[in-house]
Amino acid sequence: MPLITLTSDLGIKDNYVALVKAAVLSGIEGASIIDISHDIEKFNLTNAAYIFGNAYKFFPAGTIHMVGVKSQETAKRLLYIEIDNQKIICLDNGFITLLADAHKAKVFYFDGSDFEAGLFFLKDAMVKALQVLITQAEAVKPCNDYVQLMQFQPTVTPQSIIGRCLHIDDFGNVVTNITKTFFEAESAGRKFSINLPGVEIDKIVNDYDDVSANTALALFNTFGYLEIAINREKASKLLFPKSMHTNTDFNISIQFED
Repeated sequence: MPLITLTSDLGIKDNYVALVKAAVLSGIEGASIIDISHDIEKFNLTNAAYIFGNAYKFFPAGTIHMVGVKSQETAKRLLYIEIDNQKIICLDNGFITLLADAHKAKVFYFDGSDFEAGLFFLKDAMVKALQVLITQAEAVKPCNDYVQLMQFQPTVTPQSIIGRCLHIDDFGNVVTNITKTFFEAESAGRKFSINLPGVEIDKIVNDYDDVSANTALALFNTFGYLEIAINREKASKLLFPKSMHTNTDFNISIQFED
């Protein structure tokens, strides 16, 4: 019984996800489907890589993951990826290169016009690719010319780290691309301050309830990324300009003292 996950930016308001699942269940006998997320920010591959990249490796070996997130650039070819004992079907738009373990990936492509990504590629071309992958794996061919993107890394000076927001979760917590390992290496035990509109954070806590309600905090989340939050409130709405809480395209500044 194949285990299949779905990740997309389709949202849950419409019937699109249901149609994808119907196509999978109609075409693959005994399939079991798990949703990772369908609330990926539209066309945001960095956001998709954070959500998917911190979930897929926890599934049983051999799980097949369908990632249906377009970028701003047109991508017609479907890729098949083997990484960490997992199998991924995604567009050739650079998504796979944004995963933390991208260097481990074996990359293939689906050959033939049946697999060209059209209007509803997740339901049509990807489901066809999924069926072929399960029944005749030889349909994929090695790929060396897939699209590659640069991962956004924090910028460092002797006195600061400038990070970027990767994701705003459903609690309004702001997840940055600054990892615990990176922060500890650059801070070298120095005092620091995270400067935000109307508030300054100068310590890392272990849990949201380590501060009182409505108080801003910084912690390293379950996946080891620096997160800015407000206990019992939405940091994205209270700490940042109103235009920012609807997207993830903004920076976080950490200043160090010698």
